[in-house]
Amino acid sequence: MECTKEFNELKGNFTQFITLQKGYKLEPTLPLDSKVDPTVFLIGSCTNIFKPYFLSNKIEDSGHALVQSGINTKQLSITDMSQPQRFYSTYSILGLLQSVKKFSTSLDDSYEFITKIAGLDPTKISLKVNPKDTDFISCISKKYPFFMGDENCGRHHFGKYNGIPIQGRHISFYYNNQNVATSSVYEYNGEALGVETTTTAQSLIAARNGFKNTMEASILNDKYVAKTPQEFHYYDCVTAIAELVHSGIRPNSSHVPGRILKKYFYRIATLEKELGISPSYTKELVDFYIETSYPPKIVQSRAIPSQVRDTCHQR
Repeated sequence: MECTKEFNELKGNFTQFITLQKGYKLEPTLPLDSKVDPTVFLIGSCTNIFKPYFLSNKIEDSGHALVQSGINTKQLSITDMSQPQRFYSTYSILGLLQSVKKFSTSLDDSYEFITKIAGLDPTKISLKVNPKDTDFISCISKKYPFFMGDENCGRHHFGKYNGIPIQGRHISFYYNNQNVATSSVYEYNGEALGVETTTTAQSLIAARNGFKNTMEASILNDKYVAKTPQEFHYYDCVTAIAELVHSGIRPNSSHVPGRILKKYFYRIATLEKELGISPSYTKELVDFYIETSYPPKIVQSRAIPSQVRDTCHQR
């Protein structure tokens, strides 16, 4: 299994397909500690980068595309080790933004990418929709197989703007009963402003290869093979630490990213003891992840500083 090759090819194929064949404008990838929104420290999703376009009604006719790293900090609280599919802290988002009038176009482009470019079997794809979203049902009923969720499914919150919440209604793409992509309509102050459709490189690789655990799609498994849920959780923490460190974030920062990195250090220190893994092995994995995930010309010495790790292990 060569996850690194699949991972990099998939991101490159997405960029070429969306920009060259579909004409979307590619937005620059931003570091995790970007301050795109003064209330948001970690990127975490395409939404934070797309906000300036849909909140000011400046979505270009071509649409916008983005390949962006994210960190899901909710995974830090995992207590049920029997659910390895939840070990998914780090992800590479492949996102699209279109105007509301091009909702159908966004769905079609995403479906075409998932099936023709990513290689998922179209006969195994269906869309999950909230029964209240009759506009969505009308749009997809003659084009795609779909099934109904409950009346609470397909609802998102995207933070606030000027004190008013940004809401979202979404349709989900399911492949063999696994969620692989989502199309969300942004709604602010009673008005629909844009459509974001996102998937992740990890979820597509996992679906394509029949993985139940998305961490099986991690590039770490190209060199070091995890087998137990606890080992996959350890890998999950490694990828999160590597992304944060590569982005230039340090645990001594008083900002949110620094505190999150410190929490990952504490968590992985516990896992190291439980699994009998040395800190030097963790450092080796972090270096390996960074060196294989990013072009060598931009990789600098960003491995975990020894004094930082020593401090974390002493606590």
